[in-house]
Amino acid sequence: AGASDRLADTGTVCVVTTWSFAYLAPPDRARFVELLAGLGEYRPLAWVACDGPGVVDLVDPGLPPDLGHGGTDVMTAVAFDRAGPDPGLLGFGQPHGRRLDWRGAPGPGPTVPG
Repeated sequence: AGASDRLADTGTVCVVTTWSFAYLAPPDRARFVELLAGLGEYRPLAWVACDGPGVVDLVDPGLPPDLGHGGTDVMTAVAFDRAGPDPGLLGFGQPHGRRLDWRGAPGPGPTVPG
């Protein structure tokens, strides 16, 4: 919360985690999401994550495609505001960036305010 207090009062705070959320124990992951939701009560916040399937459990990506070369990661975006979390699937990626299967598109899904 301290870092977000030093940001301008306008706009959306964006938190990005890439291949790091999985290193947290499940109870710590839940506390992280609770922290983001709490911050979202006061100002718009977007969390963009890329991790293995099932790590970010706010989004059910279904069966990820086989992108080969070491597996498939899930890219997600979750918008937090007073209404609560609004999760969405952005796509799938090969862990070292060799392939990308983009699923994000205009329409239903997270709306990042501000």
